[in-house]
Amino acid sequence: ATEPTEEELRFEKLISVPKDDKEVLMKTRDWVNIIISDMGICPFSQSADKAGLPVGGVHYPVSRVKGAEECYAKYWSEVNYLIS
Repeated sequence: ATEPTEEELRFEKLISVPKDDKEVLMKTRDWVNIIISDMGICPFSQSADKAGLPVGGVHYPVSRVKGAEECYAKYWSEVNYLIS
C-alpha cells in the first residue's frame, strides 16, 4: 500500500471526529467563530458564545448517537430544551 498524500492526511484530519467531547466543543466553537460570526453569515451572532435577539448565551450539546432513531430523539430533546 502507498503512503497517504499530504492532502489526504489533511482531509482525514478535517473529517475525523475527536474522541474527547471537550475537543469536539472547541472545534465547533472555533468553526462558529470563523464561519458564522467573523464572516457575518448570521447577523444575530456576535461570537461563539453570544447570539440571538436579545443577545444571550449559546448552547452546544455534544452527542455520540449513532443511529437515525437516536439522532431524531436527541434532536427533539434539544428542541424541547430551546423552547423551555
